[in-house]
Amino acid sequence: MIKDTDYKISIVPLAQRQSSFTMTLLLISMMVAFPTVLIGFDWYNRGFTFYQVIACIILGCLLLLGYQIPASYIGAKSGQTYALLSRAVFGRWGSRLVTINLICFAISWYALNPLFLADAINHLLHFNCSAIWITIVMAFNNFFGFKGIANFARYIAAPALIALVGYTFYFAVNNFHYEIPNQNTMENIFVPLPIIASIIIGYTAWGNEPDFFRYSKPNLFATFIPLAIAISIAWIIFGTTGWMLANIAFQSGLKPDLSAAYLLTFGSMPIVGVIVLALSYFAFADASLYGAINASRNLVNIPHKLLVSILAIIGSLVSAFLSISGCTKALELVSSLSSALLPIPMIIVLAECLLNKFVFKIPPTYLQVYNWDSLPSIRIPATIAFIIGSFIGIITSGVIPSLAFFHIDIYALFAWLTAIIIYVCLRLFEYKNEAIYKRIMLEKMLSNKEEQVLVGNEQD
Repeated sequence: MIKDTDYKISIVPLAQRQSSFTMTLLLISMMVAFPTVLIGFDWYNRGFTFYQVIACIILGCLLLLGYQIPASYIGAKSGQTYALLSRAVFGRWGSRLVTINLICFAISWYALNPLFLADAINHLLHFNCSAIWITIVMAFNNFFGFKGIANFARYIAAPALIALVGYTFYFAVNNFHYEIPNQNTMENIFVPLPIIASIIIGYTAWGNEPDFFRYSKPNLFATFIPLAIAISIAWIIFGTTGWMLANIAFQSGLKPDLSAAYLLTFGSMPIVGVIVLALSYFAFADASLYGAINASRNLVNIPHKLLVSILAIIGSLVSAFLSISGCTKALELVSSLSSALLPIPMIIVLAECLLNKFVFKIPPTYLQVYNWDSLPSIRIPATIAFIIGSFIGIITSGVIPSLAFFHIDIYALFAWLTAIIIYVCLRLFEYKNEAIYKRIMLEKMLSNKEEQVLVGNEQD
């Protein structure tokens, strides 16, 4: 029996919950990363104006919070991982299906970080570094469980990132003179909104929020404040900073691309830049790998350090595969698919909780940890809703060229809504049939008892 030292198959005790300050620093290290600056460069090159970017970022962040607050809060209330919460709603095999979905995307996000770090080292120090070896080294903090990544975020990564954000934002504001992009300027805000909102949701909606917030204090305030602060820094500050830096590069006669971003930010101190970026990418990789580790406990039960090693090796292989298409394309691919597919299982769990409270009038499923033996092999409503919602998300995301005709704005929300509608309809139908079956069985039992009483009276 493997000791559950990180509460991967049990509820986190209240005594082990972290303060809001620690959770805020952890989320900053997970959400605030230099790629958000690079995304701001892309928005500039697409022709989006500064005020469009600000407005769309705020709207995108509100959409994101609409999902992340309840998804995180259920983790804080239950103290359970994403995998444990999915068991009662999806059943044994359904839970394994959504677990595999989470592992695939968590490993993909983990594998992206070495690519960006290797690219930064190449641009700043002009040294070619292998992303494969960086992938394996990035697994170090996860050998020590949640405390390892929390302490790294609290004492090292978050302070460095806050300094990076402060310096970069100060430089951008002091050198920025408003000028719209020189080509393809978009006048209609509804053009950039779906693009910006989809990127924000895809990059920041993890799908396994309970894995981290099960260590948070179980109240709504302790959930909202860390999320609001981290998301604001990651996008309202860093996202707009990227746009401003691209504008500065254009005014300086530089091409507003990746090289200009590194040059303007770290041109006079490349070594410091590499160190800060390394801390940033290590922290983001910690969170991604930690999600894959927690999810893997729903499939296998092997020693923690061995599991970390196996997942790190798999991550290095995925990193090598993603490097073929380059950093920008790889980020676009992973974020596009994950924005639609990753949150769907958690949304279905939230829908079940709401149905339990307002329709079925029964206790929520997150009050206990369900063992495999007590679960049905599959819960049809949740599994079908997940499969159809994921299918809709894939064909409407635009990542498959032959299906570009089906691409729609903010496709992630469309996929989520599809999954919710299908699940609620099937779940209500299932509940009605269960009620009819119970009534028939009760009537049959009462009828048998009446027959037994009549036979007894006749014998008397």
